[in-house]
Amino acid sequence: LAASATFCYTENKDLVYGGIFIRCQGVFWIIRFCDSFVVPSNYSIFFFSNYSIFLFKELFETGSDRSQLRSNVMDNEIETLKTKLEKAESEKLAVAQLARDILLKDEEKDQRLATLGEENLQQSRDIARLQALLTSRDEYLAEMENEIAKLQNEVATLNDKKSSYLVELEQKISSLHAQVTEKNAILSDTGQKVLQLKKNLAAKERELEEALKKTPEKFSVTETPNSDREKNMFSIKLVCFSFFVKKPRIVTRILFFFLLSLSLSVFFCSPVWVGICGFL
Repeated sequence: LAASATFCYTENKDLVYGGIFIRCQGVFWIIRFCDSFVVPSNYSIFFFSNYSIFLFKELFETGSDRSQLRSNVMDNEIETLKTKLEKAESEKLAVAQLARDILLKDEEKDQRLATLGEENLQQSRDIARLQALLTSRDEYLAEMENEIAKLQNEVATLNDKKSSYLVELEQKISSLHAQVTEKNAILSDTGQKVLQLKKNLAAKERELEEALKKTPEKFSVTETPNSDREKNMFSIKLVCFSFFVKKPRIVTRILFFFLLSLSLSVFFCSPVWVGICGFL
């Protein structure tokens, strides 16, 4: 294996190619790496090795063509590799951008999950508070239902008592009305009697006046004390009867309240009746 730097060109081409000249197993290889300057066309190939110049013309004509073909193939491969590298770089950039987007989405998801976790925690607290309120409300409703049931029982009892008491009062009031009616009848009879007594009194007064006119001295001596006493008693009776006749409403009210107090005293078993009777 021998290698050295070389500059070569052909008779048909004026371009000089710089590269590396390699001999391996009897085959000469030229690896081109750049184009160089223009040289005269009467030279074939220059080979620089150990400061000696060897001219090769016919030996490297076919080898240079092969090297040119191989160089073109390598150029194509290099271009393909560059294209692939650029594509890989673009794919790498795309993957990096995608990874960045995924990371941003993951961050958004994490933030959203954290927000949802806080919301769920707050909702759990609200639910617990509402459950406690519902429990207290149910307890309060149960207590209120018990109180309502008690009040309904008390109202039913009071209604029963009231109905029985009202029946008794109605009976007593009806009896009092009957008594008042009876008393009114008695008062009317008494009024008639008073009128009759007034008529009798007037008749007696006329008779007395006539008797006094006939025998004034004798009557004044013998009849005066008895007649004065009779006149006084008759005047008292007349005043009483005139009070009952002129003010029947007051008398009726007095009798009504008297009978009502009597009935209430008997109903409530109180000593009011005894006091009223003692006062009367």
